[in-house]
Amino acid sequence: MAMTALDGWRRYIETRDESILRAILHPDVVFESPVVFTPQRGRDITARYLAGAVAVLGGPGFRFVDEWRNARGAVLELETEIDGIVVNAVDIITVNDDGSLGGFNRSSQHSEIGGCDGHSKTSIRTVRTSTITISRTTVCCDAG
Repeated sequence: MAMTALDGWRRYIETRDESILRAILHPDVVFESPVVFTPQRGRDITARYLAGAVAVLGGPGFRFVDEWRNARGAVLELETEIDGIVVNAVDIITVNDDGSLGGFNRSSQHSEIGGCDGHSKTSIRTVRTSTITISRTTVCCDAG
């Protein structure tokens, strides 16, 4: 099966051409990320979140580390550096039978600052895209 959406996703990251992004997204695509807490449904909202994520993570240090594919999608591992902090992320992409991107799940972490010690909180960057604000922040937990 041709991975039209996956190839388009890579082209979008390289070019930032939003017409490519909109063309690969299924009208009912579902976007999931710890940043938004609940699944976001639809091409318009997903395009805004993905454009914001690429604006935050897609700087000069961005690179794909590895990729795993099957007949229904792919997992892309990526890495970037933001303000001296190395960020590792995974994109889980589901491809529909028509070749469009039907599901997108992003999770990320940074290895240099983190953990659940109550002292490792840092704001990485905030990007405003239209009416959506995307902020990458570590969240620490209380183990007790």
